Amino acid sequence: SVPHKINRPKSAARRAFSGRFCANISPMVTPQPDAGPPVVPRLIEELDAHPEAREPLLRALLTDEFLHMPPRLARIEDIVAAAPGDPEAEHSDMKTLRSDVKNLLAEVRWLKSKALETDFGHRAISVINLRFGLRRCRVVWGKTGAMAHHAESFAEQIEDAHENGRITDAQLARIFNTDVIVRCRRPSDSRTVWVAAEVAGRLDYNDIDRAVRSADALRLALGDDALPLVAGERIDPPDLARAQQAGVAFVNMVDYTSQQI
Repeated sequence: SVPHKINRPKSAARRAFSGRFCANISPMVTPQPDAGPPVVPRLIEELDAHPEAREPLLRALLTDEFLHMPPRLARIEDIVAAAPGDPEAEHSDMKTLRSDVKNLLAEVRWLKSKALETDFGHRAISVINLRFGLRRCRVVWGKTGAMAHHAESFAEQIEDAHENGRITDAQLARIFNTDVIVRCRRPSDSRTVWVAAEVAGRLDYNDIDRAVRSADALRLALGDDALPLVAGERIDPPDLARAQQAGVAFVNMVDYTSQQI
């Protein structure tokens, strides 16, 4: 009888030799090598046991482009975090901010004009004496610098002129809205001269026009000469030329606020 053949598993070396031998004998024979133990689970186990090996392994497996991705992603996250939010909301916030700044600047200009108006009211007599040589000057109208009895007497004269039809309602309002009005005497003939002053930090055509209309209304109401004047810290050359053409005097308050009068 033929003895029964027992199939024993071949060793790895024998399997490899057998495969190479068969391949050398005939190309028609296809070797069937055993895959052996799974590689990935073994690598994971090794990496868990030796964490320090992860970075060298990554360097060996990945290109520089992939290795540089984590810091690049971190920089992108920082940029996104620092970037503004909703563009529409951001645009709305900017519009609100611009509007607030515009309103604030307007309020600052108004406050500065009022401060200059107060300063000019206190300095008007000295400024007019020095600049125009007029004497016996008295501030008769304005928020500051006018004595109560002077203001009352002046207001009565203007109201009488209005009632008698010498000035219109608009001219009456223009006179009472003038920033500062000063009554002076001309030394040469002792005649009364009225000074109608408009005061602002930055003077423009509107200030010049108001001063002219105030002086015109004073001439009609009181029958005396009147001098239109603008006082401030700044006036652009075109507006200064307009003032000169209209016969409006310009007083630069910087020249007087920097010195004691």
